[in-house]
Amino acid sequence: DPTPLPARPPPKTPGIGEATEELAPLRFMIRSKRRAISDLEDFRNKLLAAFGVVLALTASVGWVGISQAGVLSRSAEAIAVDQLNGALIMSNIAQGTMLMRAKVLVHILTDDPAKKAQIDQEIADLEAEIDGYIQTWREADTDGHERATIEALVEAWDNYKEGYSTLTLPAS
Repeated sequence: DPTPLPARPPPKTPGIGEATEELAPLRFMIRSKRRAISDLEDFRNKLLAAFGVVLALTASVGWVGISQAGVLSRSAEAIAVDQLNGALIMSNIAQGTMLMRAKVLVHILTDDPAKKAQIDQEIADLEAEIDGYIQTWREADTDGHERATIEALVEAWDNYKEGYSTLTLPAS
C-alpha cells in the first residue's frame, strides 16, 4: 500500500510579530527614504540660510562701500578746491615775485630814465597782479584753514615791497 502523504498543516496567517519581522526591511527603507527627504529639506534650508547670510553681508559691505565712496568724493573735492587752488595761486605768486626781482635788478642796472619809467610801470603792474592773487587766495579759503599761511605771505610780501620801494629803487 502506498503510504499516505503526511497532511500539510494549514497555512498560517502571520501573526503581528511575524508580519513585523517580514516587513522590517520595507519599513527601514521607508524610514530611510523619509529621513533622506527630511535631510534634503534640512540641507536645502541650511543652504538657503547660508545664502541669505552671504547676501546680507554682501549688501552691507556694498552699502558701506558706497557711503564711504561718497565721503571720499567729498574729501577729494575739498582738497581739489582748497589745496590745489591754493597751490596754483601760490605758484603764480612765486612766479610773479621772481619776475619782480628780475625787474628790480634791471631797474638798478639801467641808466636810461625812459627805460626806468617803463620798468617802474611794469613793477607796479606786477605788484597789482600779485596783490590780486593774494586776494583771490583769501576768497578761495572759505574754511579758513590757510589763513595763517596767507597772512604770513602777506607780511613777507609787504616787507619785500617796502624794502625795494624805499631802499632799492630810489637808490638806483
